[in-house]
Amino acid sequence: MTPNQARDALLETGQVTSQSVRLALRLGRECTEQRKADETYLRCPRCYGYHPVRSSFDNPCDSCQPTILRHYPSHQSVPYIKAVLAKWSIIPP
Repeated sequence: MTPNQARDALLETGQVTSQSVRLALRLGRECTEQRKADETYLRCPRCYGYHPVRSSFDNPCDSCQPTILRHYPSHQSVPYIKAVLAKWSIIPP
């Protein structure tokens, strides 16, 4: 179970206890530690979260890429992000 799945399960039950919160935090730490040890994950330079490698300039994560595209259209990484998104068929070329 991922940390997000644990959080969603807690919110759906409506029974958030201190024990369930500690369990979600522990799962989150374990997931982060696993990603740190895995060579296929990189750290995002914007939000500092770990994400799978997609070979884009400066390696922003999937959640930071739309933010860069929307709010910083003149940023040097925009053409690289668009190329990677087109390669992964997320946006048309």
